[in-house]
Amino acid sequence: MTRKIKTYDDLLQEEQRLTAQMHSYKELVKQDISSIKEGLNPVKRSAKMVKNLFSREDKGPLLNFGLNFGMDVVLRRMLLGRAGWVAKVMVPYLVKNYASHLITEDQRKAVGKTVSKFISKVLMKKKKESFEAAPPV
Repeated sequence: MTRKIKTYDDLLQEEQRLTAQMHSYKELVKQDISSIKEGLNPVKRSAKMVKNLFSREDKGPLLNFGLNFGMDVVLRRMLLGRAGWVAKVMVPYLVKNYASHLITEDQRKAVGKTVSKFISKVLMKKKKESFEAAPPV
C-alpha cells in the first residue's frame, strides 16, 4: 500500500507502519526457521547415532577395558555362539562403540574414584599386615 506523503507527519506514520511490518516479517522468518529446525531434528539424531556406532570414545581406558571384556563374553560367546564369523566381528564392534558413548563423564569419574578407593584400601591393608607381622626387636 503506497500512499502519497505530503507532510512530515505522514512520513513518520509511514515509517512506523513499515517498521511494524518489518518486525512482523522478522517474527515470521524466526518461526519458519524454528519449524525447519524441529523438522530436521530426527535427521540430526539419526546422524549422531550412526556416528556413535562407528566411532569409539576413548576416555577412561579402564572402563573401556571392562566394557570390551564384558561385551566379548556376553555377545560373542553367549548370544552369538552359533552365528557366522561376520556377525561375531561386526555386532560386538558396533555395540562396543555405541556403548562407549552411553557412559557420561560423571559416571567415568565416579568409577575412577571407586576403583582408586578400592585399590588404596587393598594396598593399605597389605601394608598394615606386613607392619604388624614384623617381629619386635
